[in-house]
Amino acid sequence: MIEKAGVDLSLLDLEELRALARDLGDEIARQQDEAEREARLQIRALAERCGLTAEDFAAAPDAPKYHSGTSPDFTWSGRGRKPEWVLRHLAAGGALDDLLIER
Repeated sequence: MIEKAGVDLSLLDLEELRALARDLGDEIARQQDEAEREARLQIRALAERCGLTAEDFAAAPDAPKYHSGTSPDFTWSGRGRKPEWVLRHLAAGGALDDLLIER
């Protein structure tokens, strides 16, 4: 006998078990959404009490790892799409390591 929450699951047929499983999945998702919503409200309230805004939690941009060597404005962190100046350097036969910023 498999009993859960006062229900003898062994008395249910396959379709009833599948319906129960769908209902359980829906209820789990609903309760999870509610818990996340409540957590966000609590976090927002705490942040406001401390004088913090959403911008305070934004990720800082990655530090530059590469530079063009011709202009200090041309830097790249090495993440995302390669800038045109990197592509031109590579197309001319240069290596990415040539552009590394000295550390």
